[in-house]
Amino acid sequence: MLHTAPWYLPCRVMRVIDGDTFDCQIILAGKAFGLPTVTDRIRLADLNIWEVRGEEKEKGLKAKIAVEEWIGNGFPLWLATDGERELARGKYGRLIADLRREDGSSLVKHLRELDGGVHIKSSLI
Repeated sequence: MLHTAPWYLPCRVMRVIDGDTFDCQIILAGKAFGLPTVTDRIRLADLNIWEVRGEEKEKGLKAKIAVEEWIGNGFPLWLATDGERELARGKYGRLIADLRREDGSSLVKHLRELDGGVHIKSSLI
């Protein structure tokens, strides 16, 4: 298995698409203001969350709200990998990463623990 140093990229969540996908403005260097940024779509690592359309809509909307509440006004947030994988793109071109708060708390871990993992459709690990 590939072992690499964890990646941490400061970011601001611009839009939550659903419980495992969001758009982030990624800060490429230093402080947030006046420095280069790029906006990209992020896929939350290791979890498959209910969809916000179709038969899963009710569960999916609850998961989306849980993610929005966890994010809150949190800035800076950090895109993070765990050191087990390189920062990479998934099958639909989204960056695969966890989202962390400045205190180190993880969105992936939060969703696994919240209400016994009720917002998770399946775990990918």
